[in-house]
Parts: sequence; C-alpha cells; structure tokens
Amino acid sequence: MNNLATLEDILGYHFHNTALLEEAVTHPSRGHELHRKIRDNQRLEFLGDAVLQLVLTKKLFYQFEHFDEGRLTHLRAAVVNRLALENMALTFNLGAFLVLGRGESKNHGRVKSSNLADAMEAVIGAIFLDSNFETVAGWLEPVLHDVVEEQKDKAALFNPKGVLQERMQAAGQGSPAYVLDHEEGPDHAKIYQVSVHSGDVTLGYGTGNSKKFAEIAAAADALEKLEREPQS
Repeated sequence: MNNLATLEDILGYHFHNTALLEEAVTHPSRGHELHRKIRDNQRLEFLGDAVLQLVLTKKLFYQFEHFDEGRLTHLRAAVVNRLALENMALTFNLGAFLVLGRGESKNHGRVKSSNLADAMEAVIGAIFLDSNFETVAGWLEPVLHDVVEEQKDKAALFNPKGVLQERMQAAGQGSPAYVLDHEEGPDHAKIYQVSVHSGDVTLGYGTGNSKKFAEIAAAADALEKLEREPQS
C-alpha cells in the first residue's frame, strides 16, 4: 500500500485529520481478517453518497435551467452510478491505496468495481467531515465537470417512460403502471404526485405541474434507482 501523503497529493486535498482518509480507504475485509472491530469505510461511504448527490443535484439545478425534473434525474443517474464512481476512483489510482484483508487482496480486490466505487464515496464523505460542504463541492466540481458535459446531450433527448417500458418488457415484467397519488394547489397551479409500479412493487416517485411531467419524473426516478443497484 502506498502512503496516505501520496494519496493526498493525488487527490489535491490535504487532510487536517488523516485518520478520516485512512478510514475511507479501509475495506471491511481488513477487520474481518483481524477478527476485531476496526474503522472501515462503510459509514463514510453512506455519508459520501448523500454529499455527492447533493453537490451534483445543486450543480445540475443551476446549470440546466431548461431541463425538467425527469431529465435532471436521468442526468444525475448517468453521472453518479457505480461505473462513474469506479472511473473517478481510477483517476486517483485509489485501488493502490486500499487497505484490504489478504483474501480480498488475492481476489483482485484493488480493481474490483464495488470496492473502488465504495471507496470513492467514502473519500468524498471524509473530505466533507474534514472541511465543509463548500470545500467538498469545490473539490468535486472539476471531477464532475467532464462527466456532466459527456452526458448532457444524451439527457436532453432522454425519454424516461419509453426506456423504463423497454427495460421492463425485456425483463418479462410487462408495462409499468402509473398511479396518481396526490394533487394539490389551485387549478391554475396544480402539483401532481405520481408513483410508478411493477405489479405490487413501487419503482419510483415523481412530481410535476402536469400528470405527464410527474409520470416522466417517476420513470426517471425508477431508472435512477435501477442504475444504482449493485451489479451481480
């Protein structure tokens, strides 16, 4: 394992509390191997996921004022998924710094997609705890910029309802069912809340100023959740 000072140089961020970075790169297999409880990156991964979602959501909200909720949701899902997080981790050579159990290391743990993606989210969480939201947002801006630019044109043409229907039918699940759950507000400014279902399973939720846009947002939410499901 390379030392953490080198990783800080690669990240372009130097920690006040380096224990946070050490925790961020420690895989749960290390504790399992030692047969004792140590700080691993699972909690920081949970935090980093939420921080990344908020940073990206804010960026997209202001950068793409002409996108409706469905397109924003799709663009967010395209930018923040397991493959994108793995690619971020690879740009920082994060795998070389992972603290793994011997079995996980022998099982190609340093190049495993799930390990890299989880560690990337954990590093984001660690930087947030070590600084503040503004700092981690500024650090993430150049990391996210190229991915957003690559995906934005695809999002402009995206049809969430059509894509969701194609996926469900390809999986033998039939067509998605949209349910109007709630509407509120005066007739000239109503807000609609819709959910989309596959049988008894709720796939996603959406809101909009028309039933159509609420359904689009619900389909995009469902697709985002599908994108973020761990790959088998």
